[in-house]
Amino acid sequence: MQPFHGTSGVGVVATNDNAALLVMAAAMFRAYAGEVSAVCGVSLAHQSFEKELRSLPGAFAAPHGGLWLALQASAEGTSPLPIGCIAIRPLFKLEGRFDPAYRPSSCELKRMYVAPESRKKGVGALLLAEALSMASAVAYETIYLDTSSTMHDAMRLYRGFGFVPCARYNDDPMDDTLWFEKVLR
Repeated sequence: MQPFHGTSGVGVVATNDNAALLVMAAAMFRAYAGEVSAVCGVSLAHQSFEKELRSLPGAFAAPHGGLWLALQASAEGTSPLPIGCIAIRPLFKLEGRFDPAYRPSSCELKRMYVAPESRKKGVGALLLAEALSMASAVAYETIYLDTSSTMHDAMRLYRGFGFVPCARYNDDPMDDTLWFEKVLR
């Protein structure tokens, strides 16, 4: 396993093609989807979520994408526990889909999730900082994200990292979706 990038027993690690880490990432993605369903009352089926899970890392694969886990150190001799995840993917022009922001120099932040018991401890900031660092290193110019208007803590975090509201850039069908962007260069 790669070394942690973090503090206080919590670290962020890239999943790359590590099968064990990808299984953990899939579990975190499912937890994220469950919370979206519970809080927002929607399914992620319109995003081909099950297909995304089956093909991990899929569009999140390096070198143009990334998928990270926040791991909590556990008792000596046991594996760290996943407590969060985040991913980025290039914004591709997808046939038949609404994508007015398509630019080869753009990427999208996806699947930002921190387990409820680990929130308000800086885990989200660690994950977001890692994803933004990678996006800059790949030379993306702009990173986009969408979120539900009910995700107040997430929006506060995004704004704290310099994200600002932007025009709709995808075909998300939800009425309460808000779109954000951050210029990296």
